[in-house]
This record gives sequence, C-alpha cells and structure tokens, in this order.
Amino acid sequence: MALTEISVGKAFPGAVPKSEGCVLEMADDGSLACYIQMPGLNRAERQAFKKSFFRYGYLETGTTPPIAVWVWMFPPPLNPMDVNFNASIVTQKAIDRYFETENGQVKNMIMFYLLDGQILQGLKMVGLEPDAVRLFQGTIRKQRGLAEGARAEDYVRALDGVYAYSTEELFEMAVKFKK
Repeated sequence: MALTEISVGKAFPGAVPKSEGCVLEMADDGSLACYIQMPGLNRAERQAFKKSFFRYGYLETGTTPPIAVWVWMFPPPLNPMDVNFNASIVTQKAIDRYFETENGQVKNMIMFYLLDGQILQGLKMVGLEPDAVRLFQGTIRKQRGLAEGARAEDYVRALDGVYAYSTEELFEMAVKFKK
C-alpha cells in the first residue's frame, strides 16, 4: 500500500469541498476528517487555525432524523465553525470501525484540514473528549436505526431547521466541551 504525501502549502492529494465551510467525513477505517474550505485565507486566519480551538460543542437535534452538529470555537479572525454529519450515507464498515474501542477507550481523534481551494494551508489532529464522542455515537445509532425508512428529503428538511440558527446560537444549545 503506497502512502500519500500531504504537505502544507501544496495541493491536497484528494477531493476537497467546492464551497466555503466545513465537511465532516468518516473513512472506511472509522477515522474522522473535517475539511475546512476557506478561500482567500490570510496569515492571521492560518495562525488562528494553528492555535486551534479550546472550546467546542456537540448538538443532537430533536428532529427525525436527528442531526449531529459539531461546533468548533476557533479564535478570531477564523471564528466559530459548525459541521453536520449524516450517518446514513456512510458505509456500515466505517461505522463498525468507528465504534471499535481500543483498550476500552472510544476512538476520539479527528483530523482537521484547512484548505484554500486545492491548497492545504494547515492540518492538525485533535483529541475529542470521550463523553463528546459517546454523544456523537448515540446520534449515529439513531440515524442508522432510521436509515432504512429515512428519506433524503427528511434529512434536508431537518437540516434546514438547524441552519435557521447562527453558529453561535448552535453552540449555546450544544453540550460544551474544553480541549
């Protein structure tokens, strides 16, 4: 198996989000990656990403299907960011691997990629609080339980309700954690 080189300041070797914002993906090995697309990044924004966030929140909506929302409280000028996750579009293999424990511990690592178009501007691995991961896993279980009967338009409808709120309002509604 060949390793892929990933270098800051160079083109990212995989697919990147086309529009500004965050995308959360789960790979078949159960790992999580958050891709942050920010066209026109400046030095101060790159530094804020490098400093990282010290607070974050997790929110599960009361909708059917429930929406999983993470809120990352990056410092200015990068500002807070939110991202949702839809487990119904992830393979069962990925979900099974994500739920595996290591020495009784949940998998709590997430890789962040900061992108300006195709160019990687920053990357960092962050360990999430195990309680936050368990909340996320609970939402995944609920989403997967509905996956058979859930329709894509139901997810979009529920998601539209989430984004009637600002990122800051979502954070206020979320269970808060410190890094």
